[in-house]
Amino acid sequence: MKKRKRVDIQMIDVKGKSSNIEYVGWKGIRPHILTFWKNRSMLFIEFYGSRIYKYDGISRKLFMRFMDAPSLGKFFHEKIKDKYLFQKIDTVVWNNNN
Repeated sequence: MKKRKRVDIQMIDVKGKSSNIEYVGWKGIRPHILTFWKNRSMLFIEFYGSRIYKYDGISRKLFMRFMDAPSLGKFFHEKIKDKYLFQKIDTVVWNNNN
């Protein structure tokens, strides 16, 4: 049995703002003074068809601009896709009890 990764973030339903993106979520992690991580903020995008990707280094400001964009898909393709490290996530359990 495949272990499911738990992600403690609130996912936002954006079905009316995009034809390809179903849910988005963002988690900012403050770097500790003694660590070498500069920016561990993450954007999660669940596309239709249950394809989930995590994009590293997405600032809160960029996330807010993304959410305010008239077209999430256009903004994603112009400002995020192929510009940030990403990882496909196979199985995940969202914690939407925030």
